[in-house]
Amino acid sequence: MKRISAIILVLICLFSCSKFHKEAVLSNKETVLLNSDRNDWLLRTKGYVQWKPNNKDFALLDQILCEAIKEGEFYFLHKPQKKSIDSFYRQYVPFVNEKEQRIIEINAFCEILDIASPSVNKSKELQKETWKQNYVDVMDGGQCYWQLEVNIDEKTYKPIEINQPAPQKLSNY
Repeated sequence: MKRISAIILVLICLFSCSKFHKEAVLSNKETVLLNSDRNDWLLRTKGYVQWKPNNKDFALLDQILCEAIKEGEFYFLHKPQKKSIDSFYRQYVPFVNEKEQRIIEINAFCEILDIASPSVNKSKELQKETWKQNYVDVMDGGQCYWQLEVNIDEKTYKPIEINQPAPQKLSNY
């Protein structure tokens, strides 16, 4: 009887640990966009399908970001370090490219904007952008808005894209 209980306990631990490794744990400033307008656009225009990253993928993403910091990719930040990057809101858009490689597009911004409500009654009230469900696409904005594509399979990244600088505002990040 003790042996059966021990086996059951081991099986429970294995299943619960494997679930832990599959589910990504993100901060309140991070979200993974699946089934968003951005995912639809990538599928429609480029044929890129989405995939769901796990904790291992996000650990690798962090390593690649740290490497990008060391290589000077975040030159525009006041203090180019992981802590500075973590201060941004980040949307992760995972997709599989034409070479069947897993990519995570990072869309980062320093503040959540107020936007006009798209409700049926055409309300003019402003509300916080539903950034955890909808891709934030801002024209201008300067260093407050940047995008980076990370290839998880090749452990590489494309050069960072920063929105054109806004003349009235510079980032303190």
